[in-house]
Amino acid sequence: MAFPLLPDGTVDPAFDPKTGEQIPTRTPNPKADVPNHGDIYATALYLSDIDPKGKGRNEREPLKYIKRA
Repeated sequence: MAFPLLPDGTVDPAFDPKTGEQIPTRTPNPKADVPNHGDIYATALYLSDIDPKGKGRNEREPLKYIKRA
């Protein structure tokens, strides 16, 4: 199960990294987001040097913390 990631790709500290469950004493970061298939699609285009904007119906941004080696 996916759980919220911060813009730099780290797990939101309000969630347990092993279970994905929210830690009751912590508040989720408002900048954290759960990646979905749209992010993966946009990231694949981004890594191929194709601007994902305007390609299909996807409105998600690429996961720019994933970089080419």
